[in-house]
Amino acid sequence: MVAECIKQRLAVGKREGVWYWRDNKGFEMDLIITDADKLRSYEIKAGRTPNPSYFRNLKWWHKMTGERESAIIFGGDGTQTTPDGVLKSWKDLAGEFSYSAT
Repeated sequence: MVAECIKQRLAVGKREGVWYWRDNKGFEMDLIITDADKLRSYEIKAGRTPNPSYFRNLKWWHKMTGERESAIIFGGDGTQTTPDGVLKSWKDLAGEFSYSAT
C-alpha cells in the first residue's frame, strides 16, 4: 500500500508528503499523507474480514491530533462505513493517494 501511494504521487509529480509515525507506547499510523494544509491518515490491515480492533490506532490518532480525514485500508471487498470509522477496500483506492488540496 505504501509503495502504491508513493507510485501514485510520483506519477503526478509529488515527491514529498508520505509518512509513517509511531510513538514510544506502540501506537502508530501506517500511512500519513500531507498535501498543502490537508492531512490524511491510514491504518493498513491485510485481513479480509473487518474487525473492531482495526480501529485501535485510528481512535488513538483522532484523540491525539483531532484529525478526522482517516480510514482503515483493508484486504476485503467493498468500502464500508462502520460506527468506528471508514473501512476502504484496497480495490477502491484508484487515485486515492495523489489527492491535492487546493
